[in-house]
Amino acid sequence: MTAAAREIYDQALGYEANGDLLRAKTGYMRASDMLPHDTEIAYRAASALLRTGELEEAQSRLRRLIFADPSHINARSSLANCQLLMNDLELAESNFREVLDRDPDHKNALFGLSNLLLKREQARLAAPYAQRLSALLPNSPAAQTVVAEVLEKGGQAPQAVAAYRMLLKSAPNHIPALLGLARTLLKSKRYDDVISLAVRAAEQDADNYYAFDMLSQALEGRGDLEDSLEAASEALRLAPNKTGLLTRLSVICRKLGKFGAALRYALQAVDANPENRGPANALGAALAAMKFPNQARVVLTSGSGKDLDPEIRTLVEKLIKASEGAIKSTKSTSTSVGNADSKAAQSSASDQETAEIDNATETAAESVSADGTEARRTEAGDKTEAIQASVDGEKPKFGAGPDEPLPNVLGLSRRDMS
Repeated sequence: MTAAAREIYDQALGYEANGDLLRAKTGYMRASDMLPHDTEIAYRAASALLRTGELEEAQSRLRRLIFADPSHINARSSLANCQLLMNDLELAESNFREVLDRDPDHKNALFGLSNLLLKREQARLAAPYAQRLSALLPNSPAAQTVVAEVLEKGGQAPQAVAAYRMLLKSAPNHIPALLGLARTLLKSKRYDDVISLAVRAAEQDADNYYAFDMLSQALEGRGDLEDSLEAASEALRLAPNKTGLLTRLSVICRKLGKFGAALRYALQAVDANPENRGPANALGAALAAMKFPNQARVVLTSGSGKDLDPEIRTLVEKLIKASEGAIKSTKSTSTSVGNADSKAAQSSASDQETAEIDNATETAAESVSADGTEARRTEAGDKTEAIQASVDGEKPKFGAGPDEPLPNVLGLSRRDMS
């Protein structure tokens, strides 16, 4: 190693030790460019790229390193982790297993393969790897969380709850354990406990979308739809185009009577994942709630949003545009009337949106017909109600009393009575 390369490499090691991963990555890459055949520097550079989320470049460098040195099992394990993050599960599994064939106690490979099998919902297959990892790292929160998740996803909820709680006694702020326990308790409708855990996780990491996602699900289950909408909106801001979030936002907005937003989120979810049945169901339910039973039936029976009828898309887009116009108009009115009348102006928002949508419906119905018949808005009848009941899939509202305040965190203050 040349003196210049050694100096740059040593500086990069220092940056990494001090937590400055970006400067460490730059140093490792400079040193690696100066000494392209030094496998240790090449591995450090690729690992830094992997940890900073530059997966394509990390994968390229790791492949070159393995080609030059097939015995470098740490590089192969890192390559498998990279492929797991890129959702290339077959190649990732192959590389993890090759590492474990050479070293059955390789901790990185045990952790990665356990998570890969859990991602495939193969908890039983993941169990021996998670248990071996736990035995090797008995004091590691990450290792013990994998064991708890295996229990959770293997249908052993009481044992999973016990494992998560035991872990949180020694590592009370370990976010994966907090959210894993929240996820497990959500299945048994322990909404208050889930809210508390999700808030704790969000306080530790305000950029963790899953904490807000979990919070939104618990609030929705408890019947606090406005707060659920707020939490889900924050989750979507942190993780745009997540199909599940968009679909649930559509459902929440429909329950709140915000039909334009319900259509917008559902259509966005359909476009993000046309093969998924959930977004199409949400779109159909929103159309049914707006008294478009024929179009709703077509969407709901299509099985997915892959081949959404162009005429139905046109109708949906017109209704969304009308709703957005009503909201803008209401905001303008609220500003002009001043603070004294702002509440009255805001209370008319829903009525104005309905009027705008009615106008759009009348014009759109002249040209839009999903089944060859005229698609005018009709009075609510038994058929429409039957469609809506069959597609909502609404959970019963487990509402706490309005006098019970929610944890006032990150803007969720509507139910804070202080």
